Amino acid sequence: IVTSGDYSTQLTTVSSAARTLEADGWRVVAGVNGDYYDTANGIALGSVMSDGVFRNISGSYYALGFYDDGSAVMGKPDLRISAETDYDSFSISAMNYIRQTSFGIFMYDDSFNARGTIGTSEPGYDVICSVRRGELSIGGEMTLEVEDIVEGSVDTAVGRGQYVLSANLNSGENYLNALRALRVGDRITVSVDANSSEWDGVTNLIGALYQLVENGRVCSGLSAGNAPRTAVGLRRDGSLVMYTIDGRQSGYSVGATLTQVAERMLELGCETALSLDGGGSTMVGVQYPGYDKCATANTPTDGSMRACANFIFLVREKTQAEEADHLFLYPAHSYALPGATVNFALKAADRNYVAADVPGSISW
Repeated sequence: IVTSGDYSTQLTTVSSAARTLEADGWRVVAGVNGDYYDTANGIALGSVMSDGVFRNISGSYYALGFYDDGSAVMGKPDLRISAETDYDSFSISAMNYIRQTSFGIFMYDDSFNARGTIGTSEPGYDVICSVRRGELSIGGEMTLEVEDIVEGSVDTAVGRGQYVLSANLNSGENYLNALRALRVGDRITVSVDANSSEWDGVTNLIGALYQLVENGRVCSGLSAGNAPRTAVGLRRDGSLVMYTIDGRQSGYSVGATLTQVAERMLELGCETALSLDGGGSTMVGVQYPGYDKCATANTPTDGSMRACANFIFLVREKTQAEEADHLFLYPAHSYALPGATVNFALKAADRNYVAADVPGSISW
């Protein structure tokens, strides 16, 4: 599944996101950092959907989508947001992104920022709507009803369950005329479509800036330079590969170029692969058997977890621990001089790898 902060401009760490998932009734198995994001405002570059709800929509990026059964689709969906009334139709440039000065109609809900506003600093033409039926989904429709129209306002508020359609007053006349034609009480049908029906039914989605592998071949023109990297790939059988490599740490790891990562994803059997955010954002968290909390499994360049825009997690339904079925000795490896004493910890897990009580009598 895909998870992010409480609102589009909020950054969070993998451990914090894991705690939220645990509180929501999931048991976290592992997770990696997600898409690149704008460091000035924390907004992910690509589209984001969690549990069937769009958090951001931007049509120009690659994406990885998950269905409810955990299977995945990967590629460039070219998401398009369309709006239709009884007398007109127009396109919406993006949802929950910083509104551009010179072009485009943008759409916002109350999860864009902590203030519950559209986050603008220049006057615009804003159409405030309520949801009459449906919800935003790929291949689906949502019907809005115009509640209010405000011209010349800045940072318009978005109430719970509302959407705001907004264009900068310096935007092109075709965008402004489309909004000025609307009246209070009008119905607007908003739909999100992809370039292929294989994206229909996706309930979790995350964006990606670069494609590394396409149809079993390394993509050309990838940027050079060694860095920590995070990537995801799909094998022919539909299984998913989540890959990270540390870097920028002398004596430990120099990282890899995007081409090297692409070649590695091919070695791992991927027919398609995408690059997620890297550098100090590269992060993999796992819940080691016998433990009940997610722990960092790599060595981030910042020396600690960096707050990121979103994450991909592997989760399972939370269940009560059964009797111990596996034993685990930690640490898994250790270095010691002759004659030294080394301390180990013994942990237990049930048949589902849920942390369990260590049996009272154990011999080795």
